[in-house]
Parts: sequence; structure tokens; C-alpha cells
Amino acid sequence: MAEGSATAEAGEPIARYPLGADMAVAIESGNDPERGAGWLCSVLRADDEHSGGWRRVGEGDGASEALVDLLRHQASEPVEGFRVVRLVPPPQATGERAVETDRPTESVVVGERVVVQWYPWLADVGHPAPLSLSHLTAVRYLGVPITHGMLLWTSPSGHELPCAIATSYLPRAKDGWQWCVELVEQHLGLHVAPARSVPGPPPRGVDSWVVDWPQRLGRLIATLHLAMASPSPEIPQPVRWVGADQVHRWHTVALARLAQAEKIVRSGRLEEGETLFLPRVRDLRAALSGLVQLADEVRAQGRRIAVQRIHGDLHPGQILRWPGGLSITEFDGNTLLEDPGEDSAVQPAARDMAQLLRNIDHVGRIVNRRSGGHMTAAVDAWSRSVRRQILNSYRAELVSANRGELFDELLLAPFEAEQVCRELIYSDRCLPEWAYAPLAGLRLMYPKGHPGSRNRP
Repeated sequence: MAEGSATAEAGEPIARYPLGADMAVAIESGNDPERGAGWLCSVLRADDEHSGGWRRVGEGDGASEALVDLLRHQASEPVEGFRVVRLVPPPQATGERAVETDRPTESVVVGERVVVQWYPWLADVGHPAPLSLSHLTAVRYLGVPITHGMLLWTSPSGHELPCAIATSYLPRAKDGWQWCVELVEQHLGLHVAPARSVPGPPPRGVDSWVVDWPQRLGRLIATLHLAMASPSPEIPQPVRWVGADQVHRWHTVALARLAQAEKIVRSGRLEEGETLFLPRVRDLRAALSGLVQLADEVRAQGRRIAVQRIHGDLHPGQILRWPGGLSITEFDGNTLLEDPGEDSAVQPAARDMAQLLRNIDHVGRIVNRRSGGHMTAAVDAWSRSVRRQILNSYRAELVSANRGELFDELLLAPFEAEQVCRELIYSDRCLPEWAYAPLAGLRLMYPKGHPGSRNRP
């Protein structure tokens, strides 16, 4: 795990976990201007050139291989403040290869069999991944890479945070920002003959998934939510029920996000924001008011809304396609946009679906931009169709499992409206050039000149 210069002197750790005779995971105090107070997590190695000193390890120093070996052992000496979680024993693996990503974590492939994900920065907030992955392993869910184990550290305030998580390596995997885009380009005939609309296999040279990937994706997300809603020793009661007060809270938070997004757009920092967003603020606010109407209905009818553990940051980049099918990754949540007063990992299933459906539309916007903006009508038609297929497949899977109550569809429209605001806030903070995708999708969501209207998927 590379953390700064491989020869730089490390600060004095406040906690240390030995990975071997001359290597240790170290926790050091840190302070990031954007992320606030927290801790640096790095791997140190005894420095032979400086007696008694330590240096940060560099790529290929064996830290990830040492962690895999640690998880293969049946037992290890306890170290105060740390916990080793062994779930599915990893295979023997040697040799390391770093993987370049745009994530705040660092990934290393060990022996082409195991991926070790290191967390260089630990914020003092609850982290959803350890419990989510342990639960999914306990219920034997197959829609994620196998979780072999993890090394956790407990902060002074009591939050158990991941230093590293080891999962199975999926060979030849592509994330959805690649495989989804490629399938849409094929569907629209940008590189090969378009897939036929009549029954039968697609034309030669077209990926067979062009025909049915939306159904596959809808089923996959449904099975994830069903697995999260299944009792396990980790989460004996995975579903709970909330009432009108909680729905009103969601509305309050969503309005605050809308106000923040509007402020960002009015600043002029996002290209085309004023043209595409401001004329639709009224529509977005009307969509969010659906939460108030739902709260009134919940109170009047005395009914409840199911909340459960969800993915929490569900977009195509978290869905890998590999020779074994589809697999969901990255259960780290979205700390950038979390509501401090609420557990972002325990939400209505509709929260995941709203984010996924908006981001599926973004896939189409990527393709349209690559075409020079000449395929807006085709992408709009594609987006309507694919979103409908995903939702139909998702609903059918829940109904077949007799768990239709997990998905309250009245939440979908307001959560999608809020997701647009979340995307723009993210763009402003991290990736301004991305704003074109959620902004372009607004045209389809709320056709200009039709205040309060909305195209249902």
C-alpha cells in the first residue's frame, strides 16, 4: 500500500497492528481541510537503514500479501483496538499488482486471486461496509465478490472502521461506466449493426447482453435488497418500519439539497446549469412535495414504510460485469453527501433505485455527448424503455419472493428529484465536468413548459 513516499519518515502512530515481524498497519492522527478530523491509515516497515525507525511501504513491499496470509490463519494474537474478521478463507496468493482507480481507497491484486482494498483515510463516522459485507456473507448472497475478511480499527469514539478489506478478484471485470456505455452504443448502432427489435438472437457482432441486460440488472438489485432484508446473526432484524415523522424529515433534507443545488447553479460554476436547472426548480420542488403527501397518507392510514440496509451509493460504476455475470461492489456509502443525523446505509430500498435509475439515464447522456449531441431523441427513447425494463424486472423479483412491501414506489419520484440535486452538489465539489449528465437528464424528467409534469419510467 503506497502512502506518500516509500522512504519518508512516518509520524508517531497512535495504534499499530503487526502484519509480520517487520511490518505493521499504523493509525496516525490527521486533519484534512475538506474532510475534517480523522486518521491516516498506512503500512509501515522497519527501516534497516535507520535503526529503530520505520518507513511507509511502497508498491510491491508485500503488505497486501501479508494481509491475505493473516486472513488465512485460523487465529492471531488480539491487539487492542483492532479486530480481524475472517469470513471466507482466501486462497494462497503471492505477488502484488496495484490497480489504478479514481476512488479514495487503494486496491492491490494479490496473485490474481484476491483484491485488498486499503483505506488511507479514516473519518470518525460509522462505516457501512464491514456490517453490510459480513451480513451478505452470512446470508450467502452470491451477487457480490466473496468477502474473505477485513482488518478493523475502533476509533476513540467507538466507530469500527476498515483499515483493509480483502475480496475475491474477478478476472476481466469491467465496471458499468464501461460495459453499460458499450451496450448502449451497440444498441444505438454507433459501432455495429443495431440489435433487432424482433425476437431471436442479436445480429452477429452484437453483444448478446444488448437484448436483456436491463432485466438482469433489475433482478440483481432486487436480490441484493432481498438479501439485505433477510435475517442473519449479524443483523437479526434487518427490516424496520418508520412513519410520517421520518418521511417529513426526508422532505426537509431534500429541500435543503435543492436549495444548495440552486445556489451552486446560480453561482454560474456549472455549465448550462442556469439554462437547464433553474427553469425546473419548480418541478423539482413539486416532485419533492410528494414526500409531504406521502407523510399525510401514512399518518391518515396508519401504515408504515420499510427501511433496511441498502447499498447507499448505487451507480453503474459499482456494478461489475465479468465472465461470471454481474457483481455489486463498493459498499462504502457516500460520505460526501450523507445526512449527519441519519444512517445512510439504512434507508428505503427506493433510495437505491432512485440513484440507479438516474445514473442509468446518465449512461445515455455519455453516449449522446460522444455522438456530438446528435442522438438526443434516440437516447431519450432508450432511457424511457430501459428504466421501465429495470423497474419491471425489479418489481417482479420482489413480488415473486413475496416481499413487495420493501419497495414503496411513492418514494421514487421525490428521491429521483433529490438525486439530481445530489449529483450537482457532487459535481460542484469534485467533478464539475460531470454536471452535463444530470443536467441533460432534466429535459426528459421535466419537459420545459410543463410545470410540475414528470415522465414516469
